[in-house]
Amino acid sequence: MGRRRKWALLSLLVVILLAFFCIKKYCVIKEIEVEGNKRATADEIKDYIFDKSYDVNTLVFWIKSKFEKKKSIPFVATYDIDMISSTKVKITIYEKDIVGYMQYMGSYIYFDKDGIIVESSSELIEDVPLITGLNFDNFVLNEKLPVNNEDVFNMILDLTQNIRKYKLSVDKIYISEEFESTLYIGNVKVLLGSSDDINQKLSDLSDMSDKLEGKSGTLDMKEVDRDGQGYAMKVK
Repeated sequence: MGRRRKWALLSLLVVILLAFFCIKKYCVIKEIEVEGNKRATADEIKDYIFDKSYDVNTLVFWIKSKFEKKKSIPFVATYDIDMISSTKVKITIYEKDIVGYMQYMGSYIYFDKDGIIVESSSELIEDVPLITGLNFDNFVLNEKLPVNNEDVFNMILDLTQNIRKYKLSVDKIYISEEFESTLYIGNVKVLLGSSDDINQKLSDLSDMSDKLEGKSGTLDMKEVDRDGQGYAMKVK
């Protein structure tokens, strides 16, 4: 019985070693597909998720993806992982909904449509407008920006949605205490005034955007053009 037990244990050890060798050699993720990412590159996403050399092992990665907390990735709300095969993984990225950013003590503070700070970073995202005019003393990540009137976030959302809708390249948005907005497009300052008729104003601005290229001055759009007379521009 002693000899049989030794042979049984030896055989079991050999099987375990062979299984370990096969898993290490053949169960390796070779293809990683990333979709849904706009702000981060596919390689950056891979570096965050596969941050250990052994993460490319199929078994190790499957266990970690099922039981470990998801990695924290800048500007990413969450992500899904699908094991397509033993050698292929698909990662679907869901990015944070960012409507604007502010500058604060050398950092860029990004917030969503509800005014919640979703990211504080040294990285500047080019397609997100700078918002100025909001007064606050401090902020807490993942909490709402402490401003006097939270209705300002609805105004900012309406503005940024229409800016995207009409594909306007806006560098900066200024919001006054009276809830009047001013856009800065290159060297042109656009006075939009209140949020009344904002959709029509930005539609008109889109129609004349080509004519503003290379210009410098102030365009007054506080009152929407209803009679086809156009808008007054004070050229510098």
